[in-house]
Formats: sequence, C-alpha cells, structure tokens
Amino acid sequence: MRVSSRGRQAPCDADADPPPVPLGRSRSEILAALDLPCCTTDLAARLAQSPSSVSQHLSVLRRNGLVRSCRVGRRVLYLRTDLATSIADTRRVQDSVRAADPRAIRAVLSGMSAR
Repeated sequence: MRVSSRGRQAPCDADADPPPVPLGRSRSEILAALDLPCCTTDLAARLAQSPSSVSQHLSVLRRNGLVRSCRVGRRVLYLRTDLATSIADTRRVQDSVRAADPRAIRAVLSGMSAR
C-alpha cells in the first residue's frame, strides 16, 4: 500500500508497468558509453559528470531495464541490456538521417518505392 496525497492508503498495483524513463542527454550519453562494462567512477570521469549524478542515472536506467549490474570484487560494473542497445542503435540511425543530405535521402527513398 502507498499513502495518497490526502493521507489515505491507496492500493499499489504490483503488476503495473513502470512509467517510461525519459532519455535526456546525460542518460543517452551513459548508455552510449556502456559499449563495454564500466563502473560508476570510470563513467563519471569519461563523461565529465559527477559520480553521484552518474549513479542516480544508472539507478533509473537499471529500474527500467536498460542497464544491468554485476559485482566484481569491490566494484559494481554496469552494462547495457539488449533493449538499451536497440534504442542506442535506433538513435544512431535517426541522427545519421538528420545529418544526411536531403537529396540523398530522397534518392534512396525513391529507389525503395520503385521496387
């Protein structure tokens, strides 16, 4: 049970899907940097962010199934899940399309429609 804003207990739906995680610049950068397993402090140094900020972002990403963690000695390593990899790949394609020459895109699309 959780407490509602009026102080009454509201039923908690354990099977409810978590709300979608917003992927802002920082979280997208973290996902992109996790091509190989990495710990929080190494990610923070590589991305020029504070370790606490990276840790908070990793917690949100882990709760939403985009990263997983494993302990190796005293360190916790994080890596992308398959879902996060597909999201990262899709974003790379979208960025490539945005950066491409519109005439080249039209030529590719017209070639596809001719088939």
